[in-house]
Amino acid sequence: QIYLLGLSILLSVKENILHENVEYPEQYYKGEYIADLAKEAFEKFGKEFFSEENIPSLADWAKDKMLVLIKQNLEQAKIKIDSYVSERSYYDALNATLESLKKHKGIYEQEGKIWLASSQKGDEKDRVIIREDGRGT
Repeated sequence: QIYLLGLSILLSVKENILHENVEYPEQYYKGEYIADLAKEAFEKFGKEFFSEENIPSLADWAKDKMLVLIKQNLEQAKIKIDSYVSERSYYDALNATLESLKKHKGIYEQEGKIWLASSQKGDEKDRVIIREDGRGT
């Protein structure tokens, strides 16, 4: 979703500021807030920054901007959040776990899928944990 935020801002800059023809994907963020972020990003980073290779950096910048707004809105609504956790930290932990399982032969790849070798621990069969398209089960 964060990558999609960066892509949406990039496309908005290209279309609305640089006046390029762009092709929008089926899913992207739209709305005035995207146009506002695009304008602010263009003023901050300049024309040369807006390429596909910089989408992750743009996405991180936009995520931080959006988080500030979300926190302000929650504060105005008198909603207190004790802590915030980045979804990325979960993926980092998942990747570390997968690497450890791979190292200890607890997972394997077959038919384009990643399988948990759970039968080694008494399960009736091994289980798919990552589908062919990369999505978890």
